[in-house]
Amino acid sequence: MYGLWRHGHRFLEPALPAFDDSVDVARRLHARTTATGRRALIHALTDRAMILTAGHRYPDALSDYQEALTLHSTT
Repeated sequence: MYGLWRHGHRFLEPALPAFDDSVDVARRLHARTTATGRRALIHALTDRAMILTAGHRYPDALSDYQEALTLHSTT
């Protein structure tokens, strides 16, 4: 990850779809199972928030992080 980060924001474009897919799968799991799905969604949202932060997309990162915190507070 550090090697990608050193090259500026260009790492975000090819990497972000994998994180988006992770959040999509976790949302589907959350819709089917409560506890396991909630944990998976919190983890996926937090991961995506961190890569968005590294890519300087702060509003998107904040949105994901706030959603993760909301889900965490309901566990």
